[in-house]
Amino acid sequence: MIGPIVDWVMNINLGALGRGIVAFIEANSWLFLALAMLYGALLVYAKLIVTDYLPKKMKAFLLARNSSKKDAPEVLYQEWLQCRKALPAYILVPSKNELWVKPARSATGREKALFFRSEKQKKTEQEQFLEVAKEVNN
Repeated sequence: MIGPIVDWVMNINLGALGRGIVAFIEANSWLFLALAMLYGALLVYAKLIVTDYLPKKMKAFLLARNSSKKDAPEVLYQEWLQCRKALPAYILVPSKNELWVKPARSATGREKALFFRSEKQKKTEQEQFLEVAKEVNN
């Protein structure tokens, strides 16, 4: 039922290059499926790092720093940024538009989550750090 419609669209709307691309995708569908799954897995991994791993690292950093001396949260945040630069390259975070990932050590920390996230997850890294600092100090 859909086959003739697809053939008609390919013959009318696509040129020779477009038909070649569609044929290549159809011939190598498992490759494109694997690439799509890898892309999705990278995005999920990066979001888990942001929501679980980094807050735990922030808390551990604050507990280690809090036992030695008390500083202003802004000073602690600057020290956290230096500590975050030492993270390994496999620790990934979403990019600004959340369509790709980048190493946590090269992120700016000012990336805000997109509008469809829950309110808890819409914080920038600095807002999240200040919240964790408040939690540790209480």
